[in-house]
Amino acid sequence: MRVFDNIAFPLRAQGMPRAEIPHKVEWAAGLFGIEKLLHRKPRELSGGERQRVALARAVVREPAVFLLDEPLSNLDAKLRTSARDELQQFQRRIGTTTIYVTHDQVEAMGLGDRIAVMQGGKVRQIGTPQEVYDEPADTFVAGFLGSPPMNLVEIPDCLLGFRPEHFLPKEAHESRDGLLALPFHITRIEYLGADRLLYGALEGKFPGTKVISKLASTVSTLVQPGKTQDFAVREKDLRFFDRQTGLRTRARPV
Repeated sequence: MRVFDNIAFPLRAQGMPRAEIPHKVEWAAGLFGIEKLLHRKPRELSGGERQRVALARAVVREPAVFLLDEPLSNLDAKLRTSARDELQQFQRRIGTTTIYVTHDQVEAMGLGDRIAVMQGGKVRQIGTPQEVYDEPADTFVAGFLGSPPMNLVEIPDCLLGFRPEHFLPKEAHESRDGLLALPFHITRIEYLGADRLLYGALEGKFPGTKVISKLASTVSTLVQPGKTQDFAVREKDLRFFDRQTGLRTRARPV
């Protein structure tokens, strides 16, 4: 079956007049830049091209809503990046409501206008990408979104959460006011180009609790494995969770 026939199949199944089908197929193919592939067979296509054919076949029916169930799961990392960009541009062009199912948080955060985070068939939180990242409703969302995920520290009444990028050397904070100081023993450093990930454990009030710090290249503080250094989090970046239910709870003194 040629690419043309593959895309045209839903139209033929709907009983569309034969004379109208070529125009519709060419329109759908044009959305994804695959007009030149219409006379090829699937075995002659790359993985990315096959993905675009599948999307064109879905679009050609002009449905009221799209449901895309992990459409990029079979692509390698490089192709997924370019395919995400194509999907986002496509959705903006046609403006059709799209429900996108994925286990990849990068895809969810990068593509979604709103995100529904689910666990075991239950919705844990719905919000914009920024809302679910900055204000997680519970410890599941806090631990699922973010790479690395939110640090969680047991304190007497609840769990204390803070993002690795908010856990910085004390001197790297613009102001010393409103800071929670947490001595940090660094055991290992990963260099990731623009960022560094620091792995280690807290000392002082919460000895032995493993946490991660994410430092941008703009942070010039010298950090070394094997040393304990003064780190801190702004109080406004702290999140509190109930230890039993995992749900967000009111802030309290630490």
